[in-house]
Amino acid sequence: MNDLDETLTLLAPQVPDDLLEQVHERVLAQTAVPRRVDHRGRWFAVAAAAAVGATALVAWPTSSPSAFAGWTALPSAATAQQVSVAQQRCEAVTTFSAQATAQRLASGQPVPPLNVPRSVDQVGGQRVVLTEQRGSFTHLVTTNGSWVFGCLTSPELGDQVTTVNTTNLAAYPSAPAPDGVDLLQGGGVGVPGGESAVVASGRVGAQVVGVELRTPQGSTVTASVAGGYWTAWWPSTEDSQTGWSQTEVVVHLADGTSRTAGILDSLTSVPIDAGLPAVGASPAPSGS
Repeated sequence: MNDLDETLTLLAPQVPDDLLEQVHERVLAQTAVPRRVDHRGRWFAVAAAAAVGATALVAWPTSSPSAFAGWTALPSAATAQQVSVAQQRCEAVTTFSAQATAQRLASGQPVPPLNVPRSVDQVGGQRVVLTEQRGSFTHLVTTNGSWVFGCLTSPELGDQVTTVNTTNLAAYPSAPAPDGVDLLQGGGVGVPGGESAVVASGRVGAQVVGVELRTPQGSTVTASVAGGYWTAWWPSTEDSQTGWSQTEVVVHLADGTSRTAGILDSLTSVPIDAGLPAVGASPAPSGS
């Protein structure tokens, strides 16, 4: 069993084989990120080479009008109520995922990738550091100091529309330069037959006050920046998802200047996959 099959099996015990195979084939055909899908209790992960983060998400159904009809390239502020509802939903998804992974590990199943939480303790204690609203979707970035969670959810569209991405910060110790950004989480989300989107987020240096994304399709998306992080998402098609990593990133600095930081593919932090602390342990002090 290869890493992709192992991750799918570990995180997708309830997905029908035919749907799992469709998603498996789709990911093998493109460079993508791990994705876990939750749909009324059915969820699965999709992993591929050059992965960034591990994502839990639902199978967004095709709808009329489009679920993304209210999407805007410029985000607006989420209300306290929208943030509260989104946070509850997102934490429920990560807790369910961590519980399932812990049960699999207890039964002797393979250890999951570094960006997949292995216990409920690892997903607890989250605080919100960034929020935004685009149409009916609330987008959050939360952290507990050891993990970062990116969540996209639309309560108006029902329980099945929630996407959660998880990143183990111990694997990405190098923060961006003061005038730079990095990419911790990113990729296309959705399944065959449903609507699709691209979600991306990462950290910003102390001098960065704004981030813009210029997609290969010619769109400009303004990211949200707060608490040392940036995030953005935009509707896409299955075909356009193959080029999401070629999106150009422009940073705006506190001194009023701007510069091109590069494409998303060049901003991916290189994970450290050796010497990480055991589950529940604290990292060793530097220099020890």
